[in-house]
Amino acid sequence: MAGVFACPECGQELAVEGVSPGREVLCDACSTWVEVPYLPRLGDSRLSRRVPRRSPWDSPLLKGAIAFAVVALLALAASRLIDGQVRSSQKRVLDVLLTSVDQAEADRRYDVALREIESALAQARSMGREGVDRLDQLTQRRDRIVVREVEFRLDQIDGLDPDQAIGEALTLAKKADENPTALESLAGTIETKLAGLRLRRVEADRTAARQAFEAERDVEAFAAAERMHDHAAELTRPDASTLQAEARSILQATVARNGVALPPVVGRFVAGSADNYTKVLDRSRSEILRIKGYLPEPRESAWSSLWSESAPFRATIEVVETQEEFYLQSRNRTTQVDGTFEFLMGDRVIWKNRALARTRVPLPDLPALLGGHVATADKRNPETERTLHADAMKQFVEQASKIFKGIPPARPR
Repeated sequence: MAGVFACPECGQELAVEGVSPGREVLCDACSTWVEVPYLPRLGDSRLSRRVPRRSPWDSPLLKGAIAFAVVALLALAASRLIDGQVRSSQKRVLDVLLTSVDQAEADRRYDVALREIESALAQARSMGREGVDRLDQLTQRRDRIVVREVEFRLDQIDGLDPDQAIGEALTLAKKADENPTALESLAGTIETKLAGLRLRRVEADRTAARQAFEAERDVEAFAAAERMHDHAAELTRPDASTLQAEARSILQATVARNGVALPPVVGRFVAGSADNYTKVLDRSRSEILRIKGYLPEPRESAWSSLWSESAPFRATIEVVETQEEFYLQSRNRTTQVDGTFEFLMGDRVIWKNRALARTRVPLPDLPALLGGHVATADKRNPETERTLHADAMKQFVEQASKIFKGIPPARPR
């Protein structure tokens, strides 16, 4: 049998010849095995009929494509819906920030307003094109707030103490450097204000130095004159030179009136050192001298030469250490510290005293086992002898602190 029929799966025309009805043939188009139907002979009136063809809409591939397109459209719609919700949420956040900016400006809390406007700018940058369109407007508003904040702080600055006022002016100067566009018009005002504040601080130092000097409070006078000299260095000439010269004059006058030179401790040492005695005695000695109305020499100062040149007083300490006696039945030696203190005006000794201290026997606060070992050791132990020396030195320093209180007070001149 020969003839043509349509594949029931894809509609492709299949031509067969010599194949009986009921047999199966393979469709070249869709690879489906199709049963051959009864086909009329050639010339039969039915051959004139067209073989029915399957609609292309019945194709599985087309159906799959249509389903994919539908899913894609739904996803696109959902994405646009979500994007719209996100943009709406971002806009609400931006509106809340701008409302907070309005309130902070109204309350003159410009630091809060600046913080909120910076947050608004960050929010706008995250909003895509809609946010970018608002950046210029928000930036201009931030610049206006910066100007208002600086103007407000400049108005308040004169009410601060001199040091705080200068610190505030320096902060504003730094802000002007960081915001040159917004604060260009105020940069000169800030610099002028800073210069005036520095001069005001020097004038306050000068007043304090003069008043303290007239009242013979030389420690206060020296400290104020030293600040005056350092602060005047920040001024422009000739003010700086004139004020620094006046500060030096007050510094020299205070030292010349009641300055006390403190040469290092001298003597003979077997376990301690001159530097160590100088360090531990300086604090108590200097404190007593200040209480008595003197101006003791500082160990670290740019003005140390004034004491060697002008100080009328001198306080000296000589220490002699010895190690002669044994500690109980041991071979470790105790320490004796013999110290002589003199207070001189020129070459004349106006006060003198002495302190003598020894290692305490037995040493207090030693645990029983350790105390017994120290007391009976048959060989010298450097660590043990350092402990014995430290106890003697402690007793000496305590005595010296009490003895220094006998230094005569400074006499008004």
